[in-house]
Amino acid sequence: MLLHILTGGSVKPEIDSERRKIKIAIIGAGRVGASFAEELLNNASAAYVLRCFIDIKQEKVGRSIHGVPVLMEDEATLEHLKDYEVQEIVFAIPSLSDADRKRLYDYYRGVGYKVKVYDYPMFQPEIGKRRMREFDIEELLFRKPVVLEDEKTSAYYRDKIILITGGGGSIGSELCRQQEHTGCQD
Repeated sequence: MLLHILTGGSVKPEIDSERRKIKIAIIGAGRVGASFAEELLNNASAAYVLRCFIDIKQEKVGRSIHGVPVLMEDEATLEHLKDYEVQEIVFAIPSLSDADRKRLYDYYRGVGYKVKVYDYPMFQPEIGKRRMREFDIEELLFRKPVVLEDEKTSAYYRDKIILITGGGGSIGSELCRQQEHTGCQD
C-alpha cells in the first residue's frame, strides 16, 4: 500500500487499485470539472484517478470538491502536483479563452505533463457524449484553421511531391495523415 500527501500535511493510504491508474489533475473546479470528477469517483473501472483540481478563482482554492482538493494555478502548484504524483493534466473549462488555453497548455506541456481535454456535451452538443481526449490539431494552433480548398490551390498541388519538414511533429504528421498517398515518412 502506498501513501500520498493531502493538503494540510495529512496522509491518506492509496488504494492498491489506484496504483495502476493514471493520476490526473483537472484544470477547472467549476460545474464541468466537478461533473467529470463525480464520473471518475463513481466508476471503479475508470483508467484515471483524480488527485486534485487546479483553479484561478480564490473562492474555490483551499476547498475540496467531492473530497478532492482545489489548488491555486501558480508556480507552487508544480510541487503539489509532484506530491500528488500527477501524470496528466485535463482541461475542463469550455469557456476558457484561447489566450489562457494556450498559456496553460504551453506551461504544463513545457514542464512535462501530457495535456488532455474533457468534452462535455452541455456546452458542445455536437459531441453527443462526455469523453476525455487529446487536443485536436486545430486546438493546438489556438486559432481557427485556415481553409484553402479552392480549385486553383488544389490544381497547383495536384500530382506533386511535397516535402514536409517536421513530419513527425503534431502539425506535420497531421498533414501527412490527411493525404492518402503521399508517401510521407518521419
